[in-house]
Amino acid sequence: MVQLSIPANNLSKYHSLTNYGITGTNRNHLLFDLKGCKDGHIGLSKTEMDSKNKKATYEIIVGGSNNTWTYIRQNNEYKSGGSAIIACNRFLPFWVSWENNMIKFGRGHELHKNQVLSWTDPNTALDIKYVGVGTYGFHIDYNIYL
Repeated sequence: MVQLSIPANNLSKYHSLTNYGITGTNRNHLLFDLKGCKDGHIGLSKTEMDSKNKKATYEIIVGGSNNTWTYIRQNNEYKSGGSAIIACNRFLPFWVSWENNMIKFGRGHELHKNQVLSWTDPNTALDIKYVGVGTYGFHIDYNIYL
């Protein structure tokens, strides 16, 4: 398990999981725990997310809009939404998968159980090569399961 604590920032910089052996080419899902009051971000991208490229192709925003809902964005444009509330004082388990041109997100650590939302890109293959985690303006703690 990898533990990451991401301080509040306004740059929405993603922390790549490549250094921990997690890429979009060697897996098609991520199991993680998240603790924070709002705005946990999971980035899925065709290009590495680093100091030069701070944006992900696809984003799952967990506890967005003041911790009222969760949604998927592509290139910063809303695509699909559902409810999934995070907690300020305790870790909650989640999963995200990307396969067959579909991104799915759910609660718990059982892949494809308790699904909250899904979205299929109608225009292009997902081609996820990099995975990252981040936040936008709020402190978030992650446990990432290898």
